[in-house]
Amino acid sequence: MPQFLQTRFPAFGKPNQGVQILSNDEAARFLRHSRPGNFRDFIMIEISLLAGLRSAEVVGLNFAHIYAYDTLRTNIVVSAEIAKGGRAREVPIHPTLRVDLLNYIDKVLPSWPRDELWRPLFISQKTGRRLNTRDFQRITRNLGIQILGRPVNPHMLRHTFATRLLQNTNTRVVQIALGHSSLQSTQIYVHPNSDDLTRAVGLLSCPGAPATKGANNDQTPA
Repeated sequence: MPQFLQTRFPAFGKPNQGVQILSNDEAARFLRHSRPGNFRDFIMIEISLLAGLRSAEVVGLNFAHIYAYDTLRTNIVVSAEIAKGGRAREVPIHPTLRVDLLNYIDKVLPSWPRDELWRPLFISQKTGRRLNTRDFQRITRNLGIQILGRPVNPHMLRHTFATRLLQNTNTRVVQIALGHSSLQSTQIYVHPNSDDLTRAVGLLSCPGAPATKGANNDQTPA
């Protein structure tokens, strides 16, 4: 089982009520059950959940955005041409995603000419053309109903990535990962509850508290 599916994250408040996300269990089930189907669709979903790309960025990916010098890049290069507002960024490739991307390139696309780096990463099996955002929306919706019993859209996958990432870092880092132009846009993922406040206050050190056992208490005050 991929490491991502085995990972459990602690609660970090609650996401803003206007943000729809998948729970840890739902995200794991969505990946686990979509994998045996169309591997192209699975990779698109995994990129959304583990890199937080927008739907237009996912379908806009070319091989050059993930592959260079006969090897997989360390980061997904979201170039200005596909990024919202032309704000280019790079997102680290999660170890689990890295393995699956290599598998996608080597097994699903064995005849890919490695010198054509600007070839679309995700193409229609019917037309041979690049998938569009409506295609991706249809894919996630149908799989969501099939696997989770409710529709899922690419925005939910991106929101899930952002909410999970915020559990491990600060809003500035999440802002950079998502490509937000302002920190205010990233604040929608922050909605702490009373338990978060209690925990944070409990971790504060008290300036006037007695020295802990073993400390040097023989110093004369200045």
